Amino acid sequence: MREITLLFLLFCTINTTFSQVIIKQKKDRYAIVKKGTKAKKKNFVYSSVKEDYNDFFLVKENSKWGLLNSSGKKIAKSIYDTIYTSGYCYIAKLENHFGAIDTSGKSVIPFKYEQIHWASINGDGTVKKDGKWASLEDGELFFEKEKVIFSSPHKLPMFKNCPSAPQNYKDLKSCADKKLLEFIYQNIHYPKKAIAKGIEGMVVISFTVTDKGYIKNIKILREIGGGCGDAAKDLFKDQEQWIPAVHDGENVYCKYNIPIRFKLSKK
Repeated sequence: MREITLLFLLFCTINTTFSQVIIKQKKDRYAIVKKGTKAKKKNFVYSSVKEDYNDFFLVKENSKWGLLNSSGKKIAKSIYDTIYTSGYCYIAKLENHFGAIDTSGKSVIPFKYEQIHWASINGDGTVKKDGKWASLEDGELFFEKEKVIFSSPHKLPMFKNCPSAPQNYKDLKSCADKKLLEFIYQNIHYPKKAIAKGIEGMVVISFTVTDKGYIKNIKILREIGGGCGDAAKDLFKDQEQWIPAVHDGENVYCKYNIPIRFKLSKK
């Protein structure tokens, strides 16, 4: 007997206790002080505070955003019109241009782009320049469509097996996800080697859905052994076309991750 639990996880926000400071609120103002320390009136300088998954704090002061680390040290001055987390760096807007900084406040992507979809600490990312999206690699822009890959477009790619497709995106996405779950459950096999060794756990598969809906570059991001990774990967070989992702009204290439949990049924 076997049981396979399938999970679709894009982002997970977890409250942690790694920060050395805590957030205090007084009316509509916020302070960030060391744990065990009483906040003073002068500490309540922020109109908004957001803690991210790096245990850093995005703080708003005098209508501008800045960045504090987990010990409360100011990493970036409150000079940005907006700032948000992208992995282990931060995309920000300064004087009508977007750029990115790392967790030390150092610039990793210069502030000269119209938009930035994502950014990495090595300076790569997906950026918008002169009205066109491009892939930024080693400081060089590539405008070829197949190189510009989105991870969270306005509309995600979808499995294409809904018999009477709903017209609105929300219902269509819900139907597509349900059909994808059914497809995986009906077609995946638990490798005999993994069963014999009692191997359980989560495999994560990644692939790119092209602007035409074809699947390419299938990879195993997380493996548990016993052939489980290959079993999950094989599901998406020779797949029919998906509904492609859409960003700014255009079909785009999109990276798609699927976690699949292998769990043996207890007798």
